[in-house]
Amino acid sequence: MDNDRAASNSSSGGYKCDDQRVDDLLKSGELPDIVSAFELLWAAREKSSVVLGDRIGRLLLAECAQHVDEQGGDEESKELLQLLNSPHVKAIVESYDGVVLEREEAKRSATEITTPTLSPEANQKSLVNGTGETSNGESGPLKLIGLNRVGNEALGLVLKDADGLVKISRIVVGMAADRQGLLKVGDVIRSINGKEVNGDVEMVKKEITSCRGTISMKVEASFTDPLPTSQVYMRVLFDYDPQQDPDHPFPKGGLAFRRGDVLQIVNQEDPMWWQARIEKGENADRSGIIPGLLLEERRQAIARDPGGDADEQTPGCLGMRRRRRSRPVMYTSARNSEFDRHELNIFEEVARIAPGQRKTVVLIGAQGVGRRGLKHRIIVGSPDMYATTLPHTTRRPKPDEENGKQYWFVSEEVMREDIASHKYIEHGVFNDCLYGTKIDSIRAVIRSGKICLLDVNPQSLKRLKTSEFKPYVIFIRAPTFAVLKRMHHEATRNNSETLMPYSDDDIRRTIHESENIEKAYSHYFDLTIVNEGIDETYIKLDEVLRDLQASTQWVPINWVF
Repeated sequence: MDNDRAASNSSSGGYKCDDQRVDDLLKSGELPDIVSAFELLWAAREKSSVVLGDRIGRLLLAECAQHVDEQGGDEESKELLQLLNSPHVKAIVESYDGVVLEREEAKRSATEITTPTLSPEANQKSLVNGTGETSNGESGPLKLIGLNRVGNEALGLVLKDADGLVKISRIVVGMAADRQGLLKVGDVIRSINGKEVNGDVEMVKKEITSCRGTISMKVEASFTDPLPTSQVYMRVLFDYDPQQDPDHPFPKGGLAFRRGDVLQIVNQEDPMWWQARIEKGENADRSGIIPGLLLEERRQAIARDPGGDADEQTPGCLGMRRRRRSRPVMYTSARNSEFDRHELNIFEEVARIAPGQRKTVVLIGAQGVGRRGLKHRIIVGSPDMYATTLPHTTRRPKPDEENGKQYWFVSEEVMREDIASHKYIEHGVFNDCLYGTKIDSIRAVIRSGKICLLDVNPQSLKRLKTSEFKPYVIFIRAPTFAVLKRMHHEATRNNSETLMPYSDDDIRRTIHESENIEKAYSHYFDLTIVNEGIDETYIKLDEVLRDLQASTQWVPINWVF
């Protein structure tokens, strides 16, 4: 810019700007009009296909001076001509010219695309005339863009046939077309690489697939504003692979995930197909298309009952089949597991909370998988941080037992009244005596400032999963038959006086029960650990519980708001 200004000064006979005269010019009312005229002339010059590298300011001043000179010899024209030829105006215009050129250069270097060079004829055809129609007869304002494609990178465009027009129905967030920001949902593609589209979606797809480098498009712009990026986070409760989904509209642009992943749902404009990215992990920076809640609910419902109500039908008149009238069933907590089997667990909206806010840790597992031994080791290892509840029972205390030490001993009448009042998180009968864990016992541990460590029946998770208890649920999964048999053999050998040996049938029963628990209640689990050895599993649990106190946690959003 300084070199240009020096050149201008030398061309004016070595003129050196006077600071006072420049200051007077800047304060005058004429300067804004000059700048406005310059901007109008700049726009007109660009439409005439002048290359940006020319010294446009100097050319425009010369044209303006010539135009004024041709209008006649009135005093105002002469005064304007004198002003335009003054060194002050030339210096200001040169400076303005340099700033605009630097801005254009910055824009070109910042963008990720290379716009193809057009001939004046092609450029003229793409202009919109004063009537709002293009010179070649097509309706609507058109823009000519260039998308840069690197290698086999997918652009992330999903196209559809809309009444004979190739329309952009979706742009995958984070992919090439979205990053370059030149297209919007609703834009209509009129031509690609100089070839007229004529409503042929497949032709456009093939052209995009086969082209490398810059892809030029003539596009009829949509004037709809895109929705802001969503800030919804969901924990997914099923596994998904877009390559295995025959209904996916764009498998290459799909996002695979595993049960338990937390996704940021970045776009929900289409209720059937959302756009999302994994919150952390290998694919954290990549967005993709996933099935939406509405679509996945329908698909899972059909998968569970593909025949509809066929088994509810009975023979009718003339061989026709009539549907048997369904009978309403009252929900009871004693049979809640039967109702749970029919729940569709797909997404769970979550929010982040600060470290150390979990009030309970729950170990879930089949009988004989080792969860009670793990719970005991955790409490012994960190007695200042963890404690557990004392169960209530209706049996009589033994001679060496005290109320409030090993159990809370209550009468059967009182315990049954409390059970009827839903004051127990779980209860059962053993040797004709009632046993149970009271909800107030959990609250007492929490009030003491410790984390309540529980090993309860999986059916209790529904009542525990609230903002009051904020449980962190760990499922202890059974290992293979050989590993579990070895573990029980070692435990029986080390504690022969207190443990009864496990038969092969008992071990198979444990594995089968473990599989059923995971299948029915996995949507409650925050973590799953396979117990392949009590020492190794305890070390893993200890690391997890330490991290629980040091890192943020994703929890159901209704625990926070």
